Amino acid sequence: MERFKRNRSLIFDCEEIKRMERKKLRRLIMPLLAALFIGAAGAVQESEQVLLDGDKASFEPVSTELVEINGVPTLTKTFELAPDIDPALLREEPFSQDGYWYRYQRMDKADQEITDKKQAEETVTVDAPSGELADVIGQFPATRPYSKDGYTGELLLDVQSIQVEATGYSTVTDGHPHTVTKTYELAYNDRSLVPEKVQADGLTLPLTGLSWSETKNVEDSDVPAVWTATATYSKTTYTTREVADGYRATAVYKGEVGKTSVGSVVYTVTYTGNKIPVLPGLDPDITVLQIAFAAGLAVLLILVLIWRYIRWHTARVYVYNEERRIHDVVNRQYVRVRTPKLRLSALQGHEETEYTVILRRRLARWLEGLSFNRLEGMSGGYTAQRQLVSTNGHFGAVSIGSRGIFAYVYPGATHENMKKGAGHVDGTSAWNGNVSFCGHNRGSWPYFGNLKYVQVGDIITYKTSLGARTYRVTFAGRILATDTDVLNPTAGNQITMLTCIANEPAYRLCAIGQEIQ
Repeated sequence: MERFKRNRSLIFDCEEIKRMERKKLRRLIMPLLAALFIGAAGAVQESEQVLLDGDKASFEPVSTELVEINGVPTLTKTFELAPDIDPALLREEPFSQDGYWYRYQRMDKADQEITDKKQAEETVTVDAPSGELADVIGQFPATRPYSKDGYTGELLLDVQSIQVEATGYSTVTDGHPHTVTKTYELAYNDRSLVPEKVQADGLTLPLTGLSWSETKNVEDSDVPAVWTATATYSKTTYTTREVADGYRATAVYKGEVGKTSVGSVVYTVTYTGNKIPVLPGLDPDITVLQIAFAAGLAVLLILVLIWRYIRWHTARVYVYNEERRIHDVVNRQYVRVRTPKLRLSALQGHEETEYTVILRRRLARWLEGLSFNRLEGMSGGYTAQRQLVSTNGHFGAVSIGSRGIFAYVYPGATHENMKKGAGHVDGTSAWNGNVSFCGHNRGSWPYFGNLKYVQVGDIITYKTSLGARTYRVTFAGRILATDTDVLNPTAGNQITMLTCIANEPAYRLCAIGQEIQ
């Protein structure tokens, strides 16, 4: 490797950028330090009670009581508030009082109920078997439960209110038959001798039936001397009438009902106290709280120094923006002084051919005369996604047949893409080298839902417009969510499939396969 020198081709001294960053740092640090110093000064001067999240609200307790329980001072404050007020506003931060430091212990709640009463009534309608009250009254129970608008109770039947009415009427025709039978003794069985009509029931009835029988014969012969005629006279008359189709009965229930609600809520907030220690040799007015503020300032100062140290060791990689005519930062890397290296693999996904690396003057002076132990480039194969033909938004498909996994591959591991299939991780190869995908494993788009069942030895198939490849799984298990090394370029062809783990945001499920030659 070439010796690292403060060469203008590698180190781009951008004074304007440096001045802007120094201004940003001052704008960030100065208000924070000012706020801490003001808070510390307030703690030295005053240790009065303060509500959480600042002065959110102020409520006066209806009573305050200080007792000692098992040698521990216990302070209780009682408040009576409206039901819609958040009781969290009553909880106070630790506060000092009479040489004791009080901390929140618990909060007890007691609802104060009120009951509102009123007269209510309900009208009930039922189908009745007839129009008679005696048949209808049994359709109504003596009492009826009431529940409406928060009011509840029991209503009584008002018997006098029961009313029955027909639901409708239909016309019915009734037939009334009239029949008369008469006998006649005649000398001959001649029908003309029988009357055709007779009067009965105020009606004229026609002859409808006739039968004959021999009554007496001539002496010493078979010749009938007398015939008996049995005549039937009949007629049907019709009348119409109105008949009810059915009956409906209504009744009114009346009574007193009541609604119970919370008029107010009594909260009892309990704090327990500990005596505030006074450190030997210090002014008794200096408390542990004030010392804690001072320690916090020291810690903040240390963190700022660490941040500045890391910042001094950070190399920034720029590319020139032709439209804006300025350099844009595309990557930042921590550079060790003893073993300096630049990971150019981190620049995959950016298609620029020229990059500018900017080092701070102090870091450049520290590195003067040293050589980079390793300048990592884009080792192994790499294929840009634009080299593949896309169809309907996807440029490939990945599958593990033995585990029931299949998904089209879309450019970019975004939530929207993973709702349709697998998302290709930006910056990784799309064909040669390490091809990496992410996918959902649950919900409505569980394309990688069976990834948890993948085992070493399973076969992965990946198809694009450039062809098809098969991979054998060499690793299947959990990795840290911060472990991005699995996405690094590889010399051989590799496929990496990732998904999250339910209720374990610090880990990812990973399956890695190597191409089968």
